[in-house]
Amino acid sequence: MKRKMTKEQMRAKCYRVIWRRLSTEHGDASWCCHGDLVRMVTPYGHKATQLGGSPAEHIARLLMRELAGHTN
Repeated sequence: MKRKMTKEQMRAKCYRVIWRRLSTEHGDASWCCHGDLVRMVTPYGHKATQLGGSPAEHIARLLMRELAGHTN
């Protein structure tokens, strides 16, 4: 029989996020996956988008390029 989780346990499970560092030709940034979103924080700002079918690191690199102003 499974025990019911307390509210604190549910919050801890929901908010457990692992941030990763990314270095590209556009600079350094931090990113994470949170649910079905990829979140990016850079010196240029922050942005989030849905995962879709691409790998999370690929999406993080695209977000980094967009935030740096290099959309080519």
